[in-house]
Amino acid sequence: MTKKERRVRLLIAGGLVVAFVCFVGWVVWSLYMAENGNHEPEAIAYEEIVFTSKDISSLEFALNGQVLTFPTTVKELEGAGYTLDVPYQNEVLQGSNGTVYCAVNCSARNGEGSMIRFSACNLSKESKPIEECEIENISAEDALFILCNGVSLESSYEEVIAIMGEPDEYEEEGNAKKLTYIIADGYSIYIRYMNGNYEEMETLRLSDRTH
Repeated sequence: MTKKERRVRLLIAGGLVVAFVCFVGWVVWSLYMAENGNHEPEAIAYEEIVFTSKDISSLEFALNGQVLTFPTTVKELEGAGYTLDVPYQNEVLQGSNGTVYCAVNCSARNGEGSMIRFSACNLSKESKPIEECEIENISAEDALFILCNGVSLESSYEEVIAIMGEPDEYEEEGNAKKLTYIIADGYSIYIRYMNGNYEEMETLRLSDRTH
């Protein structure tokens, strides 16, 4: 065997080794993603969550099984295992001048990939770090957010009506149905179903309408 033939065989063998390593890496990555990536966080069963009341006027809701009462603060969301997304960390909200107050739309996630969206506001006259600010509305992004009466993003239109009755405000726009329930002291629950799919809702938002 000549040197040139040996060199060719070595190159072929090396190429096969690299191809094999890449294939093994691809298999491992695929198995990891199948196990951990791009999946909905598993919701805790409603029956397992210990609410103090099932009456929606209590304004209780749960995040990943931990019960909170609206209005709440960003710090309490962090206590439920949610961390502010990077753009909002270390943010300071200016104080109110008595007429206008500072608010910012934010998002936060937990270790399982669950996300919530909310608006934090500072109603005091002094500047505050965002962690100490009050939340004036909070929206579900998955079934880990659940109201004390059992309503979640997985609730169908018929289930919502059965649980909460007819809404205080109702609007149809194309294939969308929009429902608003006014709760005690000016708080509200906004629900939206889109694209003619009334089995799972697209929006579930708890809001403070008193500001």
